Amino acid sequence: MLKRLFQQHKMGPSFGVTLGVVLMICGPISFLLIRVFSEKSEYWDHVATYLLPKYMQNTGIIALGVAVAAACIGVFTAYFMTFFDFPLKRIFRWLVLLPLAIPPYIGAVVYFGMLSYTGVVQQFLRGPLGLEGPFKSLNIMNIGGVIFIFSIFLYPYVYAITYTFMQRQANQFIESARTLGYSMKEIFFKLLIPLMRVPLISSVTLVVLEVLSDYGVVNYYGVPTFSTAIFKTWFSMGDVTTAIRLALLLISIVLTVLTTERLLVRRKRFGLAQAKRTPIKVRALKGWRAIGVTSGFAVITSLGFIIPTLQLIQWALMALDSVQLRGLSKILLHTISLAACVAAVVVVVGLVIAHNTRKRQRTFDHVMAKLTISGYALPGAVIAIGVTMSFIALDRFISGFGIYEVLGFGTKTLVISSSIVMLGFALIMRFMAIGYNNIESGMTQLGDGYYYAARLMGLKSYQAVLQVDVPMLKTALLSSFALVFVDVLKELPLTLVLRPFNFTTLATRVYEYANDEMIHEASVASLLIIGISMMSVWLLYRMLNKED
Repeated sequence: MLKRLFQQHKMGPSFGVTLGVVLMICGPISFLLIRVFSEKSEYWDHVATYLLPKYMQNTGIIALGVAVAAACIGVFTAYFMTFFDFPLKRIFRWLVLLPLAIPPYIGAVVYFGMLSYTGVVQQFLRGPLGLEGPFKSLNIMNIGGVIFIFSIFLYPYVYAITYTFMQRQANQFIESARTLGYSMKEIFFKLLIPLMRVPLISSVTLVVLEVLSDYGVVNYYGVPTFSTAIFKTWFSMGDVTTAIRLALLLISIVLTVLTTERLLVRRKRFGLAQAKRTPIKVRALKGWRAIGVTSGFAVITSLGFIIPTLQLIQWALMALDSVQLRGLSKILLHTISLAACVAAVVVVVGLVIAHNTRKRQRTFDHVMAKLTISGYALPGAVIAIGVTMSFIALDRFISGFGIYEVLGFGTKTLVISSSIVMLGFALIMRFMAIGYNNIESGMTQLGDGYYYAARLMGLKSYQAVLQVDVPMLKTALLSSFALVFVDVLKELPLTLVLRPFNFTTLATRVYEYANDEMIHEASVASLLIIGISMMSVWLLYRMLNKED
């Protein structure tokens, strides 16, 4: 049957790679479905009756709160950055993206340390101001604090997408509205908001997916959500089946979010490609308006980047003597090597899948391409359980044939599942979407002409890709590598659960220090993550402003 399928669709190596990736990605999810229906759960009735309503309530409140707050901040910054000129605009254009360089779990640690009893804020209130505590309003370890952390560090997703959309709109629409007597306020609500519903909904959906997949922030702040419930049920109770059922419920929430997004944006796309684009006429703000907008940007960028970074630098200077820099260099090597290997695989596989989709142009291939990037929509806790169960089953299957004994592993049965291979696979599954989407977008802009011209000149398919497509897709390939590299660098849930023994990354070291209340020691590794992550932000800044 498989041979007939290959002959029917004239499959080549690129199709085989695509199909293999689809099977590997769908395998862990299928394993979860099989496992949940084949075994009974000891604690499920208790969890479903007493704990599940709280998990759903907290997860829903956090997701909704972050969606609203991130949308407001992102649209505000994108609107004024696009249509107005104000003091320090060139500086804020760069600063407004920098919160992306700080992972939310690091931001959570920093703000807790700053607002705690011994933190700089309460020391200032008790010292120079002479106020007496306790300052209960400064307690950030609650749902409100979680919403604040996610909103202030994830709003750049909304800003980047909506800013790009506003930049590409036909300026005559704005000018026509002005000619008709509409004010900028009326233009914003009656014209821009309806026009940018699609990018706004898509960007907010991306933020919500990031919130649902998070583990570090909600766990550190002690707020029970689906992510913390999955890990605690799995490791504390030892009940894998209950953890899988919670994971499947979380998947259903994710699917609901994605389905809602599709329904909201369906038939609401605007085709402006044929409109004559003219440069946007930027209006200069003066007086109290300029002061207000500049102050707003100053508050947002200070809360999202400047204040946390300065606090981390102060803590790092205090902790340099207690942090083992030699051990940190080894951790840095682990982190960079893992991120580089995963990014390289994602770029190569993404290029092959994009080439297969372009070459064959069949619905089946487009569906497979979408399946290969579905891992990004799955929370890290779900991927961790599915990959772990799948690799353990694979190990047992291989050891059953005595292969491990022949290879010199003796009676050891868990070989692959206790190696770096399992973590690497999970990270590739998680971030394949980032690499593929950038490469696919680059190929769409490039078109098919160069590839088929090379084929007419006698080059084989792989030769045309390597000698023609790769050089012309250099920017897309490098950007894909950089973005995946930084995302792997910041990834916490998968690395924390699936890493082999004695393998530590910068993200897990920050989590370990913070969990042990060694906040100052965690600052050194945090600054390394932020410094490397700024590379991705710089790349995004260049892409957003290349037309300015």
